[in-house]
Amino acid sequence: MAQLQHRSNLCFIQSALSIIAVFSLTMAAFANSDMFKPIGSAATIIHINGRGFTINSKPVFICSGSFHYARVPRALWQNRLLKMKRAGFNTVQTYVFWNFQEPQPGVFAFKGRANLNAFLQLVHKLGMYALVRCGPYDCAEWDDGGYPLWLAMQPGVVVRRDDPAFMNPLRVFWNKLLPIVAANQINHGGAVILVQLENEDNAWGTDMPSKYYRDLYAMARRHGIQVPLFFSGMHHGFDPAGHNPFNDATRTSPWYTTEFWSSRTWYHGYGAMSKPQQRQLNRGIWKIIAFGGSGYNFYMLVGSTNFWLWNDDELAACYDYSSAIGQAGDLRPIYYNMKRANYFARSFADILENSTNADAHFRNFATGVRVLARTGPAGAIVFLDNATSSPAIATLNNGLHLRLKARAIRPVVLNTPLSPTWTLVSGYSRIFGVQRQGHLTTVVIYGTPKQRADVVFAASRMPKITGPMQKLPLRHSKGNVFATYARFPTGDKPRVATAQIGRRVLRVLIENRTQQKRTWFIRTAGGPCVVIGPAYAGALTEVGGKLTLHTSTPLGQPPASALVYSTAAAPQVLLAPTVVAAGSAAADAPAISTWQYQTLDAPANPAFDASHWQHSQSPQPMGADGILAPWCWYRATITSPKARQVTLHFDHVSNLASVFANGHWVATLTAAANLSVQLQAGRNVLAIFTAEHGRTKLYAYHGTLLPALAKGLWGHVTIMSGPVQKLALRQWQVKSMPKSFAADVAAIQRGYQAGDGWTSIASGTDYFHGRTGYAWYHRALPNIKMPTAAILAFSHVDDEGTVFLNGHQLLTHRGWDQPFTVKLTRYLNTNGKNQLDVLVHNDSGGGGITGDVSLKLFKASDIMPIRDWYMHDGAAERAAKAWQALAPKPALAVGIPRLYKAHFNWQPEPGMHLVLRASYNGLSSGHIRINGHDLGLYPDNTMPMGLYIPSVWLKVGRNTLEILDERGQSPQQAGLVVEAAASRRQTVLVEK
Repeated sequence: MAQLQHRSNLCFIQSALSIIAVFSLTMAAFANSDMFKPIGSAATIIHINGRGFTINSKPVFICSGSFHYARVPRALWQNRLLKMKRAGFNTVQTYVFWNFQEPQPGVFAFKGRANLNAFLQLVHKLGMYALVRCGPYDCAEWDDGGYPLWLAMQPGVVVRRDDPAFMNPLRVFWNKLLPIVAANQINHGGAVILVQLENEDNAWGTDMPSKYYRDLYAMARRHGIQVPLFFSGMHHGFDPAGHNPFNDATRTSPWYTTEFWSSRTWYHGYGAMSKPQQRQLNRGIWKIIAFGGSGYNFYMLVGSTNFWLWNDDELAACYDYSSAIGQAGDLRPIYYNMKRANYFARSFADILENSTNADAHFRNFATGVRVLARTGPAGAIVFLDNATSSPAIATLNNGLHLRLKARAIRPVVLNTPLSPTWTLVSGYSRIFGVQRQGHLTTVVIYGTPKQRADVVFAASRMPKITGPMQKLPLRHSKGNVFATYARFPTGDKPRVATAQIGRRVLRVLIENRTQQKRTWFIRTAGGPCVVIGPAYAGALTEVGGKLTLHTSTPLGQPPASALVYSTAAAPQVLLAPTVVAAGSAAADAPAISTWQYQTLDAPANPAFDASHWQHSQSPQPMGADGILAPWCWYRATITSPKARQVTLHFDHVSNLASVFANGHWVATLTAAANLSVQLQAGRNVLAIFTAEHGRTKLYAYHGTLLPALAKGLWGHVTIMSGPVQKLALRQWQVKSMPKSFAADVAAIQRGYQAGDGWTSIASGTDYFHGRTGYAWYHRALPNIKMPTAAILAFSHVDDEGTVFLNGHQLLTHRGWDQPFTVKLTRYLNTNGKNQLDVLVHNDSGGGGITGDVSLKLFKASDIMPIRDWYMHDGAAERAAKAWQALAPKPALAVGIPRLYKAHFNWQPEPGMHLVLRASYNGLSSGHIRINGHDLGLYPDNTMPMGLYIPSVWLKVGRNTLEILDERGQSPQQAGLVVEAAASRRQTVLVEK
C-alpha cells in the first residue's frame, strides 16, 4: 500500500490549486475552442464553421442547458425536458458518469435512471438535440469526478495517461458506452449533435498534446462517433463572453460555451437568484448573442440531487445550483429571462448563425450607449448596450429615443425576411419571437403598458390590414411599407394586428411585459401555436375535439385562463372546468407514526464472526473489498499481557470513525488522531464503524487515485504504551501564494531560504483576515534522536491544510474546526535537520494555522502496529437487529449507529403538487430513504430544510421513511416538511 502513503508533489499541486485554477478556465478554453468537423453521413446533416451551426440545411442557434439524467428519477425526465423545451431550449447537455454506469468491473448499469439510451431517445421524441459528455473524467461535483472507485483499487492505475492499466478498463467501458451514443446521433435519426471527450483538462477543443488524447479521439471515431466532437469544453465561466465581440475572421468553428455558470454562488446555491444576480446573468446571455456567439449552454439549467453516495466532498444531496428549473422542478425568475433570450435567438437564427461583426458600419446608429451589430445575408441586428449601472436613453439617428435599464442590451432587428411575403424592416420595439405557422407568420412584440410600439414591415404589394396596423407613405426595396404604432395594453389580453395578401397572413401580437412572461410557443399535432396566459404551459393536446392544456401555478396564485393562437382567425379560449382556488401558500406535511429503531453495532460484539470479511495486514480504504457503500466496518484483535490504558494512533481517518473496544463505544473520530483506550488482560476486540461523506471530484488531477479517493481507515493503527514527550511549535514563517503559483514544495523551501517575502507568525493567529487563497507555513523541527517516533498534532487549521516533511507530502486535512494528527516517522531525518511545511487554503473569513501545534515524541520500543484486520463495506445494515419502539424521550447510548423507521399516509389533494422534504433536525449525519429509495447524504448545507423527496417515489397511502444516523441520534425532531416555495397547483384548462 505504498501508493496510499505518498503521491508525487506535482499531482498534489495540481489538485490543491483547483480552486485557483478554475478562475483561469476561460483563458484555457479560449486557447483552443475549435471542434473536429463532422465526418461520414453526419457531415451531410450538420455543418459547422466560424459563423455558426447548420442542421438539416437550416441555421440553428444552440440554446442548451445542462441536465444530468443520473441525478433525476427517470419518471421525471420528461417533466424537466418539457420545461426546458417550453423555455425555448432546443438542446440538452449531459454527462455520462463512468462509476454510475459501471459500478463494478465489467458490470454495467444502463437501466432505470442509468438508461442513457432511453434518455437520448426521449430527448429526440421531444424534438430536441443532445450534447453528450463522455468522460472518462467529468468533475460535476460528482463522486470521484466520475472515476470508478474500483479503478482506484487496481494496482498501477494512473489516470489520464496512455498506459494499459488505465486505458484497458476505459476501453471496456467505452466499448459499451460509445455505440449507444453513436446510435443516437442525428445522422442515425437520433438527437446527438455534439460529443465532448474528457473535461477541463490540459487539452481543449481540438488540442491533442499527447498520445492519450489521440487515443481517445481514435476510439470515438472507431466506435462511429461522426458528429462534431471536441475535448474538455469551451469557454467556461460566469461571464464567458468577456467584454468584446468575437473575431469572426479567424474562427473555423462556432463560438459556443459548454459551461455558462448560471449560479452566482456556484454549486452551493439554492433557490432563486437575487435581482442583481439575475441582471448580471441576463446581460451575459445577451452579450453572447450580440458578440457573435452561435449558442450557449447553462451549467446548470436543471437542479437535481446526488442520490445515495454520488456527492463529492463539497456537497451533500442537493445539487440545485440556483438553477432556472429547481431541484423540485419549480421555475425561478431567471427561467423567464432565459426564455426571452432563447425565443429571440432562435427566431433570428438566420442572421445570427451566418453573420459578421458590423459594429463599424452601425457606429452612428445611436448615441448615449454602446452600439454593437451583426449583419449577414438574412438581415442585420443592432444591439444597444447600456453597460452602466444606471438607466440610459439611446438616441437613434432617426430621432427615436429608446430607454434601456441598467446593464441591459436591447436588440433592433433590421431588414430581415420573415417569409417570402413579409419583411421586417425595423423592430424598434422588443421582439419576443417569431412563430411560423404554415401560411401564417406570427410576430410577438412587448413593452411597457401605454408606451407606443414601433415595428415596420414591408410586402411586395399593400396587404389588407386589420387591427392597430397602418399603411405608411413609404417605399422599400421589398415593396409597400406598413407598421404598428399601437400602445402596449394594460390588461391581460394582447392587441392583435394582421396583414393579409391572398392566403398569406402576418399576425402581430402586441403584449405588455407581464403577458410576455406568460407567452409560450408550442408545437402540437395540429401545428405550431402561441399560448398566452398561464405561468407555465405544459402538454397541449386535443381531447374529444377540444383543446386541453396542463398548467401549473405557484401556491397562492389563482390559475390563469389561456388564449391559443393557432392558424384560426380568432384565438381559442381555454378555462378551468370548475372554479379553482388559488391554494394556500402554506400547507401541512403528513404526520408520521411512532419511530422504531435498530442498533447497527452487531460487528462491535466480541463474539461476532467476521472471518468471512476481507482480510489484510493493515486497514485498507473503503471499497478495497469490492463493495461500494457509504459505510464500512473494520475489526482487529489485540492481545494484552495485562489490563492497561494505551493510546491508539490512527494514521488516516475519513470522514467518520466510531471506535468500539470490547463492544463498548469509546469515541467518534473525524480525522487522524490519538485515542486513549482501556485494554483488558488477554483478548481485546477493536471494531470501528466508518462512514464516507463524499470523495473529491479530482479537478485537474493527473496521477494515482489513491490516497486522493481513500475513505474509512487506511495506513496503520498503532498502540503507543509508553511516556510521551510533548513540544509546542509556536513560531512559523508564512508567505501568501500567488495565483500563478505552479512550483513544488522544494521550490518553496528554496524561496524560504532566500528569505523573499516571508514574515513571522505565531500558531493560533488569523493570517488571511477574510482573504481567500493559499499560504505556505514553514519552520524547522527540533533535532530528533532515534530510536524515536514522532507525531504532529494540529488543533485547528482553517480551512484546509496539506503537511509536508522534508519535501514529501504526508497528509491533506479538510475541515476548519477539526483536530488532526500526522505521523512523521516515514520521512524523518535522524540526527539532522527536518523542514516542516504546511500549505493552507482559506475559503472565506479568517484562516491559517489558527490553533495550537505540538510535536509528540515516543520511544520506538513503546510502539506496536495492530495487524490482521477484517473489513466489510455496508456491513452495518447486514448486521441489523430486530425493530424496537422508540420512546418519546429515549435514553440512547451515544455513538452507536442506528437505523430508524416510521410510516406516514400520503393522500395528495387533487391538483396540488406539494414538494415534500425529509427533515433531519436533531440528527448528526447519515442517509434518508423513502420507500427504499436513498435520498442522499445529510446534513445538507445547500438546502438545510431537508432532503428532497421526488413525488414519483411517493405512494398514495402508506409510505415508509427510514433514517440511518451514523451517531445514532434520536429522530424525534425529524420528519416531513413542505417546501411551499417550490410547490404548485396544477390545473387542466379546457377549450370553451
